[in-house]
Amino acid sequence: MSEFYELSRDVLILMAHKLQPKFHELGVYPGQELFLNIIANNNGITAIELANLTNRKRSTITKSLQSLEKNGYIERKSSDDKRKLPIYITEKGRKLNEEILKNIKNVWANLEKNLTEEEKNIIINLLKKIKKDLKEDI
Repeated sequence: MSEFYELSRDVLILMAHKLQPKFHELGVYPGQELFLNIIANNNGITAIELANLTNRKRSTITKSLQSLEKNGYIERKSSDDKRKLPIYITEKGRKLNEEILKNIKNVWANLEKNLTEEEKNIIINLLKKIKKDLKEDI
């Protein structure tokens, strides 16, 4: 395996470990923060669209959505086709999403403190290049 792959994987895993205790405190299970954020930014999205966007199985999405709905973070409006029920974030869900984003931004802000402006600019430019390359594959 390449060092690039291993370091990228390690950073993602360490970030998840760093955030997980706070997410657990907020009552959010792994992956739900992503779903909630996507719903917050795409009110009315369907479970099928969410599965396609996140490249997750519909069964995984269904379980998470049921939990988010049970806890009052999202609601599904009626539709003729159950598979195409539009999903909306509630005010409670919007507040939770804001709290999640605040925690993520705090972790990144703490990481930034250890970098010079030049190092930050190098990382930003490299991440932009990686993002562009990944978008071309979609």
